[in-house]
Amino acid sequence: MNRAVCLIPVIVLSISACTSIEVTHLRQGEIREICIRKNPQSRKPLEDTIAASFARYGVQSRVVSSDTPEDCTNILTYSAYWSWDVVPYMRAMDMSIWNYEKVIAKANFHMRGGGGFAVTKWKKAETKIDEMVDKMFGVTTTSSDDD
Repeated sequence: MNRAVCLIPVIVLSISACTSIEVTHLRQGEIREICIRKNPQSRKPLEDTIAASFARYGVQSRVVSSDTPEDCTNILTYSAYWSWDVVPYMRAMDMSIWNYEKVIAKANFHMRGGGGFAVTKWKKAETKIDEMVDKMFGVTTTSSDDD
């Protein structure tokens, strides 16, 4: 009996793994265009997904290499981290928007405990990125598991 009671917290904690999204907010209209810097280290190129997510807020974007053109005043950099559990899933991501040498907004997404038994870990990367961008603009989405 005591063994079963001791296992309950372990089971609950492993099942209740959730998502954490931390952001520094942007004001709508603060940026009109961003240059998304390619990340050759990313397992899956996400530049088009990021661009589509920002387009929902009227922000135009273009993808640039590591040599950023002089006319890019707002540069978005990102890193995505993947894990595997039956299929690959994005377990963490960092995005920063730079205005010259200063970070003006950032978002950090990670699956607490690597995702554990949470079925939300298999959400598409597009959905996770949309949630991050929504929070950057101060919009709370109902599909977020942030608890």
